[in-house]
Amino acid sequence: LTVGRNPSYWSPDVLHLDGVRMVFIREAVAMQAALRGGQVDLLTQIPVEMYLAMRNARGFKAYSEVTGDYHAVNIMGNMAPFDNLKVRQAFRHILDRPATVASALFGQGVPGNDQPLPPGNIFVPPMPQNAQDLAKARQLIQESGVPPISLDFFTSSDRQPAPKMVLAFSQAAAQIGVTLRVRDVPYTEYAANVSRKMPLYTSYWSGSATLFDALHRIYHSKS
Repeated sequence: LTVGRNPSYWSPDVLHLDGVRMVFIREAVAMQAALRGGQVDLLTQIPVEMYLAMRNARGFKAYSEVTGDYHAVNIMGNMAPFDNLKVRQAFRHILDRPATVASALFGQGVPGNDQPLPPGNIFVPPMPQNAQDLAKARQLIQESGVPPISLDFFTSSDRQPAPKMVLAFSQAAAQIGVTLRVRDVPYTEYAANVSRKMPLYTSYWSGSATLFDALHRIYHSKS
């Protein structure tokens, strides 16, 4: 995609470039080669491992910032066992979020809090951070009255580091008698047969420009 300078832009003081050419590079090795070879001047949304490798490279500057992008564990509230409120509440307290950020993202991220807006967003009111509490999760499941929970937990290695998150989640759940079987499937199968069709799966969303995009378009049952 190539875009050019708009000579009629309302604020000419902010126009510093004649244009920008954007290219899509899938592989991390090709990204580094393009940058080191001078074919590109800037890379965005790079893999965490590449950031860690490049942050000390001579002649380059690497930046890591909190954005609106997020990895999520999606539970379908219209499917058993998540049509039970107490089960949904219990699942909030199974994962050790800081430990998962440290291991899966090598510390380059922040724990989410069960809503899609990033920390510091002006529309997020102060609220306590949901944290791992296996005793509370076990109690909520017992109060729910549901039979022993045994589910497939779907993810895709095409969306790293989601499989690491699923593995951490399933290992923690096992401590309270919840069986979550890790199902790592190709993204084509995930898109066709998993998303919004299975009760438990991972997803990844880029940052949204508006509240409508972040909340209604993605999560409302009738969107």
